[in-house]
Amino acid sequence: MRALQLMIFVLCHIMGHSNPLNYPTCEPMGIENITVTTDSTSRGCLSQGSKKQVYVLNIQTNMQVDLEVRRMGQSQIQDNNWVLIINTNSFFVSLHVTEPNLPLVLHYSEPTIVEKMPKELSCSETREPWMDDSEKLLQWAQTKYGDVTFFGELEQPGKVYLNMGKAFSCSADSCILQNGFRTMGIMQYELQESQIQSCKVNTPDNADKKYAYIMHVTHPFNSQTSCAKEDSRSKHIQVTLATDQECEEKPLLLLKGEEDYHWDVMLKSDFRIETSGSYTLLTMDASIQGTLLADTREGLIQAAKNRGANTIVYLTVPNAVFITQSFPCELTTKGTPTTPPVSPVEKCYEAVKSEKVVRCTDKYLTILLHEHILEVCGSLPVITLKDCQDEIKGDPKLWVTSLEKCKIDKAGDYFYSELVHKVDMFPFELPDLLSCKPVQVQMLMSHSADFSQTTSNLHFGEDIHVQVTIKEPFLLLDECFLEVDEKMQRVKETTFVANSLIWNFSTELHSTSGGRLTCIFCVNNQPACEYYDQLRSSLDVTIDGPIDQNPGLSMPSVLGITFGVFMIGALLTAALWCMYTRTRLSFKMQSVSTAAGGSESSSTNHSIDSTQSTPCSSSSRA
Repeated sequence: MRALQLMIFVLCHIMGHSNPLNYPTCEPMGIENITVTTDSTSRGCLSQGSKKQVYVLNIQTNMQVDLEVRRMGQSQIQDNNWVLIINTNSFFVSLHVTEPNLPLVLHYSEPTIVEKMPKELSCSETREPWMDDSEKLLQWAQTKYGDVTFFGELEQPGKVYLNMGKAFSCSADSCILQNGFRTMGIMQYELQESQIQSCKVNTPDNADKKYAYIMHVTHPFNSQTSCAKEDSRSKHIQVTLATDQECEEKPLLLLKGEEDYHWDVMLKSDFRIETSGSYTLLTMDASIQGTLLADTREGLIQAAKNRGANTIVYLTVPNAVFITQSFPCELTTKGTPTTPPVSPVEKCYEAVKSEKVVRCTDKYLTILLHEHILEVCGSLPVITLKDCQDEIKGDPKLWVTSLEKCKIDKAGDYFYSELVHKVDMFPFELPDLLSCKPVQVQMLMSHSADFSQTTSNLHFGEDIHVQVTIKEPFLLLDECFLEVDEKMQRVKETTFVANSLIWNFSTELHSTSGGRLTCIFCVNNQPACEYYDQLRSSLDVTIDGPIDQNPGLSMPSVLGITFGVFMIGALLTAALWCMYTRTRLSFKMQSVSTAAGGSESSSTNHSIDSTQSTPCSSSSRA
């Protein structure tokens, strides 16, 4: 046994641990009051671009995107040549342009909502299909604009800063995607706190606390080899550090970075400081050479212990260029050990009460349990709602009931009832009060765009304006369609509604019995949602037939035309009769004058009779 202990001691000593049996454990901890900004992208590229400044952001996130755009210096690019393409699966983008006189050609993906600030921002907007592949997105942008100035792919970023117009002499002729690309100041974004790893070491409880803060910054990236000058400038990490109160003894600060990185340090409190590489205090002009620090977490913690620290906070920060951090002098509140521990029952009860999502429409109530309840309680609770039954079987995290089939109370716009949770590990039930307010949706139609007068009457082939208004910040409109005599016309595709949405469509269906315009909203803000997450809003409409471009004649017109034709026929008949009578009279007078003239020879008369063999000549002889 002693030989085994000796072997373990020797091995640990070789690995650098001077006290292997008592080496402290670094317990994970939450981190607050820290802001980390990075310029590293998942994939990206930079080029000289074309006559247009084309910036493409491919942002993969399930959260809101906060984007600030700035134009650097007095660029010679014409105002109509600034193009910003935002391709994201986020439902909402807050776009803040610091220069309101910067006209943008803005492309963004459907069904994203973009809120532009300031309101007077001048830009032409185009919605494009969302693309999940950066290669395809880059090819589309290059096909449309010739080339791309900057492309950046981000995953789960915090606030994003884009500096348009910043030029680099080292830019490539064409934008070719690189993994781990650094933007060199064109774009930066803040990391989420969940992307920063942290832990703490406390030893021992009876000793005076001596604090040490370790900040370990890593920079795995690939940069363009032609940008060596910009790379050397970018190998700076700016750090602003402070403590929340004056410490009795100055804390130790260890700053560890990659090789050749320089630290620009602003200290708002007194620290004992050691860094890798070199550093400059903003209160001094000179650069100070750093010391050799270990490359691993264990080695850095041991270095802090060797310098007398017994309360150590360790942070791993990826790809940082700016860090602002406020450290506490006390990591734990005095008197905490005397506080009685929270019982498992209380933890479970609090988890069941707080870690569930309640949604309701006008027809269904849905309860979705968080998986963390399973970790705290050991099993998911069985839900019971008074006089209601679960319609979803087989999914213990989801509970759905029809409001039409269960007796649930309603006060104003709210549904409320007593909810009971039964957890297997406890012999008693956990009561809870449930309340839910359905989303209110108003839908209007009008023949005018200002909705000065609403209507429920449609005209075949004519545009009708539709407005939907919600009392929520946003809600997903899944689709709208017009139903007429078992036929359906889709009039609106999937999109998000931010308070209000107006569009127009032309009716293609006709019915004498009318129809119904229906819009389906998803209260979980997920497209193609299940029936229990659907909120339907409908309007009964009447549909007039198509307007005949060649309308038939009315009865008075027909009678008028008939009378006119009759009069024309009568007048023509009278005119012909008049001509006939005049012609007959002239022949009679000719016959009388011929008989009186007897000097004429009979041969002549015979000649005349033989040449005028007409009915009129025959009647004159008679």
